[in-house]
Amino acid sequence: MNTQDHTRTLLTIVCETLIAPHLIADLERLGAPGWTATSAHGAGHSGLREGNWENDANQRIEVVCGAELARVLADHLLTTWYPNYRMVCWLTEVGVLRPERF
Repeated sequence: MNTQDHTRTLLTIVCETLIAPHLIADLERLGAPGWTATSAHGAGHSGLREGNWENDANQRIEVVCGAELARVLADHLLTTWYPNYRMVCWLTEVGVLRPERF
């Protein structure tokens, strides 16, 4: 097995739980090769989000893909979802061991 890593981009999104299924549908429609979603809570610009009830909960969604697709996905979030919902996303360069999966 070759342990050489290959560069991909990790798109991380933290959004309101109520819109997460819709965001995931968009990501899939736009070509995301896969995604991982987990519950998230924390504090930031919008204040404390404890997640004690569904309307106050967040999801963290992660997609590993090529840099060009990651930009397409991030641009879609910025134009479609950012204006009306609380969310944050960021892009990180990552190394993967099986590049054919991303």
